[in-house]
Amino acid sequence: MFELDCRGMACPKPVVLTRQALKDHQEIIVIVDNKTSRDNLNNLAKDKNMYFEVEEKDKLYYCKIKKGETEDISETKLEYLPGNAPWSVFVKTNALGHGSDELGKNLMNAFFDALLYFEDHPKTIAFMNAGVYLTLEDSECLKEIKMLNEKGSEILVCGTCLNFFNVKEKLAVGKVSNMFSILESLKGSFVIEP
Repeated sequence: MFELDCRGMACPKPVVLTRQALKDHQEIIVIVDNKTSRDNLNNLAKDKNMYFEVEEKDKLYYCKIKKGETEDISETKLEYLPGNAPWSVFVKTNALGHGSDELGKNLMNAFFDALLYFEDHPKTIAFMNAGVYLTLEDSECLKEIKMLNEKGSEILVCGTCLNFFNVKEKLAVGKVSNMFSILESLKGSFVIEP
């Protein structure tokens, strides 16, 4: 049986890697070291009508997942978009949500990591206000944003914002843009705001 070791990985990585492994294997064991990952794997199995069993030993969770005959674990698409409508992402902050800055930054990292696994990538990802920090050379999301750019997503970064924060020379991905060009690029897209 195929074994996938996801110890030390944050959400959504264990679920993403599990989905990929299930494309090639009928039955797998996924090793995780936290309850959140265990529960997310259980939810994946429930959503896809797959068998799920977990065994806990030495503070690790060994999650056995087995496909039936008809489960489809193809890459995620945004099913609610009409036809082949383009979609874009508008990023206005460097942390996701409110409450804890540390959690917000971790969630933003997870957001960009998860975007990589969509079959239909965003047409445009636009960064404004504190969101421009995610495009700088010391950004924890830089690798993922560069990969999305390589996969065809246009990365637009507000020049006014870069100048305001005095960080223009640290820009590491994307094209310096302006409000009009960003709005023009987002026009006609379904826009997601993390």
